[in-house]
Amino acid sequence: MSDRTTACATSAPETTHWMEDELNNTRNTQGNPQETGAAQSGVKAVAGTWADEIQRIKVIAPEWHEDFEESDPFIAPRPVVQRLMDTAPDAWARGLIMGIDMFRVQIAACTGRVYE
Repeated sequence: MSDRTTACATSAPETTHWMEDELNNTRNTQGNPQETGAAQSGVKAVAGTWADEIQRIKVIAPEWHEDFEESDPFIAPRPVVQRLMDTAPDAWARGLIMGIDMFRVQIAACTGRVYE
């Protein structure tokens, strides 16, 4: 388990590019090459699904996608994140925002930083 995934880290991650970071971590693992390859495949599959779904959302709900991109829910105030969740065009987008919201709640609890 990487330091990034341990409970209650002392500070928030310095990058939101966690998929790329995790892919790089799997490349640098000195474990079983077969396990490393499987981990890389998994991260690539998730990244591919993410890209496909974001593109689909961009097509079916361009205004919401633009709001999502401009708001950046990883750093936006909680009311903005809630608005994105309330106006999400489908279950996938709502789940995405709910996941980001839960992530932010956990970071706030672990770091003592306010998330309002």
